[in-house]
Amino acid sequence: MPAEILLVGAGLVVLVVVMLSIVRIADDRRINRLWRSLQSEPSSETFAESMVANIPGPARRYFLHAIKAGTPLASSVIVQSTALIIGPDRKWRTVTGRTIFSPHNGFVSKYSLGRLLTRVTAVDHYANGLARKRFWLWGIVPVAKTTDQNLSKAAVGRLACLFFLLPSALLPERGVEWVALDDHSAAAAWTVHGERATLTLSLEPSGTVRQFAVLQWADPEKTGSFASIPYGGDVEEERTFGGYTIPSRTIGGWSFGTPRYSEFSRATVEKAEFR
Repeated sequence: MPAEILLVGAGLVVLVVVMLSIVRIADDRRINRLWRSLQSEPSSETFAESMVANIPGPARRYFLHAIKAGTPLASSVIVQSTALIIGPDRKWRTVTGRTIFSPHNGFVSKYSLGRLLTRVTAVDHYANGLARKRFWLWGIVPVAKTTDQNLSKAAVGRLACLFFLLPSALLPERGVEWVALDDHSAAAAWTVHGERATLTLSLEPSGTVRQFAVLQWADPEKTGSFASIPYGGDVEEERTFGGYTIPSRTIGGWSFGTPRYSEFSRATVEKAEFR
C-alpha cells in the first residue's frame, strides 16, 4: 500500500508539473508575440541637427549630445539591465532582466529576482492601453497576476521614465512638445493612448542629463490608494550605444524633489540595442 500511495503521489506531481508547464509555455508564446510586435524595422532616416533647430536651447543641446549626426532614427530599443530595488519588506533586492521599449506603443519587461528556493521570474508589459504583470515561482508556478485600470494608467508614467533610453522618440517629429523651464532644464510632453505624459530633464551645458522627473500614477506604499506622485532621480553615468548616448546608471525614488523623497531604485544599463 505505501508503495502504491507513493506511486500515485508521484504521478500527481508529474501531472501538476506538466499542466503548469503548458500554462507557462502558452503565456511565453503570447508574450513573445507581443515582444515581436514592438520590434521595428531599421529606419533609413538619420538624425540631423536641422531636426532640432527650432526647439528651446536646453532641449536642442540634449539632442545634439544624445544622438550622433547620421545615426538611424530608432523606433524601439532593447535594454539589458541590473537594478537594486526596495521590496515591500524595505530590503534591497537585485533584479536582472531585458526590456523592449517602443515609446509610442508600449513595453515588455522580462526579469528575475531572488535565487534558489525564492527565485521568481516575472513579465511586466503594457500595450494597446492595457498593462499586466505576472510572477512565477521557480519559473513555473504562477504566484501572482495583476491587471487593472490603475496598473494601465501607471504604465504611462513608466513609459515616460523610459523615454530618455531612446532619445529619437523624443524628437518633435514624433509628436513631442518641448518647453524650456530655464537655461538648464526642459520638459517634454506627449500623449500615449489618451494619457498625457511629461518628462522633465535637468541638463549640463553640454546636454548631458543629470536629473529626470515624471508624474506617475502610483501607490508606492501599497495602501490601495493611487495618486499622481513625482518620480525621479539622478543620473550618475552615461554610455554610448550605436550612436545614442543615454543614462546608464541612475538612482530614482518616489516624491522626487520633495521632503518626502524615498529612494526606490538603483539601475544600471549594461547593453542597449537600437532598432
